[in-house]
Amino acid sequence: MGNNLSRTNYIKIDAKDIKETRLDDYAELTSATRNSRIEYVSDEYYGKAENLLKQQNPDTSHSLYQEGTKDGWQVRRHQATACVVITLGCTGTITGFDIDTTGFMDASPSNVLVEGYIENQREEGKWIILLPNVPIEMNSHNFYMIQHDPHIYSRLRLTTAPGGGIARFRCYGQVLPVWTNLNHEYNLASANLGSQIVRWTDAEYANKPNILLDSGTSQLDGWLTPRSRLEPRNDFVVIQLATTGILSAIVIDTSGFEGNSPSHIQIDGYPYMDPSVEWFTLIKATPCQPNDKTVHPIIYGLPVSHLKLTLFPDGGIQQVQALGIPYVKNDEEDAVLTTNENEAMIREEEKEQEAEKELDHQISKEINCLLFPKSSDNTTIVKTITTKKRKSIELTERSVLNKPSKAPDTKPNRTSKRIKSKLT
Repeated sequence: MGNNLSRTNYIKIDAKDIKETRLDDYAELTSATRNSRIEYVSDEYYGKAENLLKQQNPDTSHSLYQEGTKDGWQVRRHQATACVVITLGCTGTITGFDIDTTGFMDASPSNVLVEGYIENQREEGKWIILLPNVPIEMNSHNFYMIQHDPHIYSRLRLTTAPGGGIARFRCYGQVLPVWTNLNHEYNLASANLGSQIVRWTDAEYANKPNILLDSGTSQLDGWLTPRSRLEPRNDFVVIQLATTGILSAIVIDTSGFEGNSPSHIQIDGYPYMDPSVEWFTLIKATPCQPNDKTVHPIIYGLPVSHLKLTLFPDGGIQQVQALGIPYVKNDEEDAVLTTNENEAMIREEEKEQEAEKELDHQISKEINCLLFPKSSDNTTIVKTITTKKRKSIELTERSVLNKPSKAPDTKPNRTSKRIKSKLT
């Protein structure tokens, strides 16, 4: 299946920082911390393509004009175009991009093309154009917003023209996993599957909880609450699972936290089936082991949508894992997106494309009938064609006046004969 023309709407955002946009409300899908990686690169002579996925901001201590010293991806000068393919660590819909050329002046490309790949198990997948050869500015952030695109992408392809340098390539969107096996056990508290933090205590002083990624190793990662100054005090964090699920175990990871792990932890769940109950206890207050991973079996067999982790009284947690299987009600089709449903959406789009081709062919035939009418009747034919995505099109056919079939009457007028006889 080849490339398709872009059907997405995009706008450029005039901003110098991401805080001036709405993109920071979404997940950064191309981040290396989400296990995104470089699949293919055409050239990286002056700078590695993996620099595009760094979480840290570009290093601007180098010269803006000296090649080979910039913190980013850069190809040789004579390259007309350059291409890199990125495999996303988590599938999802795309909301926007930040094409960051900080540090690149004369070496910055003038245009970029961005395409997204849709997986399809039946046959080869499909590349869709998201940004069709849009202009970018040198040494700046280039923010683009994608509007109303429901597709779920697994890879991105970035093409620059001419070949130049880009510091960071950040794609923002909503994580939407495609569940391949609903009987398989997943970590439903994984950010790469769409789980997210919805609330935490002491947000003004505590760092934002980062306990849903599996890349944390030190105290700089994870979630470390301030030391308690009031008694009693118990910090907590609320986790929305990637999807409602039936849990079998919860893993508490305190790697990197030795002298500042919490004394005890407690985990409560929010019942999916009984909205009258606010929270119920899954794991009662139990000692927390420092710099270790502890598996807590769960015997509760009903579906859970949220978890509440409480620390007694404070401390640091590296990661929380909620092992379980996705829960799907019989009458709830949209609870999770399966592979078959994702492919069904692709097939539906292909049918719409075929229908539009047939419509174009039909319109062409009607226009030919107007330009070259075959009927000679003095009639007017009005035909209306209506589709989902197009306005009604009215085609009106008017016949040409019939040519006289007989020669004009050349007999003299009787009145003129009378006048002539009187004169003579």
